[in-house]
Amino acid sequence: MPVVSWVLFKTRQLTEPIRTIQNHLIRASGLIGANYIKVNEKLGDKNFKFRLKIARNEAKETIYWLNWVSTHNEVGFEKTRLNLLKKAEELQRILSATSNKF
Repeated sequence: MPVVSWVLFKTRQLTEPIRTIQNHLIRASGLIGANYIKVNEKLGDKNFKFRLKIARNEAKETIYWLNWVSTHNEVGFEKTRLNLLKKAEELQRILSATSNKF
């Protein structure tokens, strides 16, 4: 399941969600995919690298906001948060490796 789908679903279930963090998290995770779609439009090499860097930065921001999410040590929520964090970190590494090739 894509990161953004998990974020949309799981942040609604978090105890005492902080609306600002939730909004930033959803926005950042959604922009990873949006910018990756633009990468695949192949509008030139500069645009390709630029969009990859933006997608990578959005992955970094997603990681930042996931670290701010408080699950109050509830096992199910914490497991989900850690899973989302792992997926975002993997995306960041993939996007970094891809952008470094160009």
